[in-house]
Amino acid sequence: MVISVSPLSTGNRGRLRNLGLEKAWVEDSLKANQYSSQLHKDKDLLNEVIFIDLKKAFDTIDHTIPLRKLRIYGVDENGIKFFESYLSNRSQICCVNGELSETVKTTCGVPQGTNLGPLLFLIYINDLPNCLNRASSRMFADETNISIAANSVTELEQIINSELKNLHQCMATS
Repeated sequence: MVISVSPLSTGNRGRLRNLGLEKAWVEDSLKANQYSSQLHKDKDLLNEVIFIDLKKAFDTIDHTIPLRKLRIYGVDENGIKFFESYLSNRSQICCVNGELSETVKTTCGVPQGTNLGPLLFLIYINDLPNCLNRASSRMFADETNISIAANSVTELEQIINSELKNLHQCMATS
């Protein structure tokens, strides 16, 4: 399954917060989860929703993962070389109390505050729903929630733990 996300929802994240669209997504997500919960309640099922903020994932993405996915999506070698060049030979410094740290070469993460950074992040998380076996997901930029239904608290706990392991493995390798 491929999740379609409009460029507005990702490339202009800072503006989205100002416009209240992220809040609207959370509210819509909560309503959808309440509806789902009611359906599960009608079937005597327990429902759990886990909200996950993937904000830090921007800083931890292994560069090989989005490049591999771009190949899978059919990007030609010139495009791959462009993205490799974009991601490589980057460095960063920190300023704390007016003091600059030493420059350190970055070997992972996608540049934030750029147009291509959010695109590469979306490519990275696009197949996240495929990693889940018994949960359904809702995604908006780096905000994700997964919804799980089960017959008992014990079953719910087992499914949650299993799905979180699946999610962790997917984020580390996909």
